[in-house]
Amino acid sequence: MSKSFQVQTAVAIAMLMTLIGPGRHAEAAPVTVLNPSFEIVDGVDRGDTWNSDNHDDWIEQNTGADIRTRSVGEIQGTLQDRPNPHEDVWFTLDTRTDPGFGGIYQNVGTITANTIYTLDILVGERYGNATPGGVGASGADARWGLYTGSPGSFSALSTQTASTDLSAAMKADNGTAESEEMSLMWDSTGSGFAGQDLYIRFFALSAHSTNETSQILFDNVRLDASAAAVPTPTALPAGLMLMTLAIKRRRSH
Repeated sequence: MSKSFQVQTAVAIAMLMTLIGPGRHAEAAPVTVLNPSFEIVDGVDRGDTWNSDNHDDWIEQNTGADIRTRSVGEIQGTLQDRPNPHEDVWFTLDTRTDPGFGGIYQNVGTITANTIYTLDILVGERYGNATPGGVGASGADARWGLYTGSPGSFSALSTQTASTDLSAAMKADNGTAESEEMSLMWDSTGSGFAGQDLYIRFFALSAHSTNETSQILFDNVRLDASAAAVPTPTALPAGLMLMTLAIKRRRSH
């Protein structure tokens, strides 16, 4: 193979890759999540002064569990108990087992092929209680994320766990009600899950060694979807034509 042909071929390949590029992403579009900030309780926007065992549009995974999975905002006399105490309502998950682990979930539609899903959540802690996964949790832990399958038989797609994913400040249990933005991603490309149900879940993973209160808070749930990167279809013919011309030129010499 002549040096000139090698150069021509390399140039053609480089031009092809330039045309194809790394692929194009569609703009992220929000996926509908009902009652994403837990303000709606019993059909009413409760603002920041409501305490309830209900959380509209979210389904409890264990309705018999007395674990205080509830929407909690500012309660009289507890202004410093939660992050942003004057702001709004938080969903509070307690990891105690009375009589079983609890949690909530919501079906947000079906999985689309070749799609990148991004889940953003504001996670907080309650002052005066151990945070699951924290230094004072004594084994208590919690998990949240994207799932498929069905209630009672969920399959994890992308998750975060308090003990491994919370910041050091959140896990310090230092008497300060911290909060932080958490984000996770999942690409459905090649997963084989297209058309199956997609869920967002929050649930207790393990309890405190003596089953004491250990709470973690969630708010501002947002799920976005964007098309995964794929080669631009119109670029392929042009790039292939360049390589064909290079090969033909080689054969004519």
